[in-house]
Amino acid sequence: MESFDGLSASTARETNHFLSEDPTRAGAGIYDAGMQLTPHEVLGRWLLATLGEMGGGGSKQAVLRRIHERYGSQLTETDHLPQPSNGEVKWENRTAWQRNRMVKAGLLKPYVQRGDPWTLTEAGWAALCALSPAREEMVARAQAHGTASQ
Repeated sequence: MESFDGLSASTARETNHFLSEDPTRAGAGIYDAGMQLTPHEVLGRWLLATLGEMGGGGSKQAVLRRIHERYGSQLTETDHLPQPSNGEVKWENRTAWQRNRMVKAGLLKPYVQRGDPWTLTEAGWAALCALSPAREEMVARAQAHGTASQ
């Protein structure tokens, strides 16, 4: 993936890192030895696509529900196990952690207060378009309806 228009070089590098399809990256797809999980990078791409389809944002619960509806058949058996620390389903917990990484990379807006929606930034919209040029039409439609984040 090349850098995205309007993004600083460091933000573009971080975006490439978080959405990389490189399966050889240390830890990609492995949570504990022998436990196959959907890689964080894949969860990040699903999150971007889902937020784009939802007009740029949505509550954590709504976004996770939509991801499961669309991509649930691609999740592994281990993805559906509960986290030992808090009982949250692993793929949901890992998606939330990926969201935090994407906030740091400038792709999603940070929370101002608890319960704020997960929302794409302009850099997030650019990353979504860079993942698939066909998504540019979706972004244009969302912006025309005033649902794309500014």
